[in-house]
Amino acid sequence: MKVQIENVSFSYDQQPTLKNIDLTVEPGTLLALVGPNGSGKSTLLNLISGLLKPSQGHIYLDAVPLEQFKPQQLSQKLAALEQEHPVSFDFTVQEVIQWGRIPHRSRFSPWTDHDEHIARNVMQTTKTMSLAQRSIRDLSGGERQRAFIAMALAQEPQLLLLDEPTAHLDLKHQFEILELARQLTQQGMTLIMAIHDLHLAAQYADQMAILNEGELVQHGPPTSVLTEETIKAVWNISSKIVHKNGAFYIFPRHLQP
Repeated sequence: MKVQIENVSFSYDQQPTLKNIDLTVEPGTLLALVGPNGSGKSTLLNLISGLLKPSQGHIYLDAVPLEQFKPQQLSQKLAALEQEHPVSFDFTVQEVIQWGRIPHRSRFSPWTDHDEHIARNVMQTTKTMSLAQRSIRDLSGGERQRAFIAMALAQEPQLLLLDEPTAHLDLKHQFEILELARQLTQQGMTLIMAIHDLHLAAQYADQMAILNEGELVQHGPPTSVLTEETIKAVWNISSKIVHKNGAFYIFPRHLQP
């Protein structure tokens, strides 16, 4: 799915949060949204998902204005996961994943063989098959994140939005989530994620959009837009960037006065 964001602005209580954002994400792209806290990353994801409406500008999914989609149509096109997933219920992982089929079913329609096929496929993709009968409340952070991603994938989305999918996870689970993200885009899905870790973003993303104080500072391949000058201007940190054997390393030095 192609995502086009044209001259989009948004304000909370008349305070500008995003200003004149122009951004295009091609199908099958993994785009990392990076920037300091409060730069507008989560707000932009909420605008793309339709949870918020721009105060200015338009967002298009495959050239169709976002506002033209009915809620059920939109939930069949995209899935979005927020940073936090409060769990106050005791359903099994399999039951949670089945919720992802709701956009494709009428209110009282029975569970079908096709629904079962999709659920099993996403459990295999996300490596949650062995967790199917466990309570969602009993899982580790990484296991729970994979379960919720499986639920989102059960919607059969063409666009997946993730807000800090690696937050609070250990290194192993961070890599598992990002390897899964890369796998999904290689299969043709478009994926946009907000992420703080610049090393991981540079390693896995096809494109990077750097936000600062609600403005789009840079957009392009990570190794092109993530420069020492940009890190200093956006994060106020002096750094050294090293390219070696195809890898990308950022060595922070000190805060600027």
